[in-house]
Amino acid sequence: FFFGVFFFFFFFQAEDGIRDAQESRGLGDVYKRQVVEFALNRYDGGWNGRAGKLDDTCYSYWNGATLECLGISFEKMVGSEYTEQFLYSCQKETGGFAKYVYSKHSDILHTFYSLGTLSFLTTTNMNRINCFLGIPEHLLPKHCLKYSPAH
Repeated sequence: FFFGVFFFFFFFQAEDGIRDAQESRGLGDVYKRQVVEFALNRYDGGWNGRAGKLDDTCYSYWNGATLECLGISFEKMVGSEYTEQFLYSCQKETGGFAKYVYSKHSDILHTFYSLGTLSFLTTTNMNRINCFLGIPEHLLPKHCLKYSPAH
């Protein structure tokens, strides 16, 4: 889902540059609205990838980064309190974050995505992760595009 949005974002951006004489449509209002609706419907106190699937910490990043890539503040749309509660409920005493609340052990993948999601929230005071590249924005080379559409 995220990679599809990522592709369409850049495809329509390139297409807009070709069609100078016409009004720019970016991702397109209809497509953007559908993507935003899909991403927001994945939230039910935690985040999932599709209806009927268990809440999973990595989907907090995929859905949050999708909204951020579209220029929509993840934090403003969903709020930070419940997302933080969900993620911290998956944090383990031994360190890191697990996939599910009931998982016994953390793993590096879900820890990365949980920290990435927390970086989108201003309440955490963390270095922000670039939603396109998945690395901290302050580490991007100066010549690299620092695109963070929601901020």
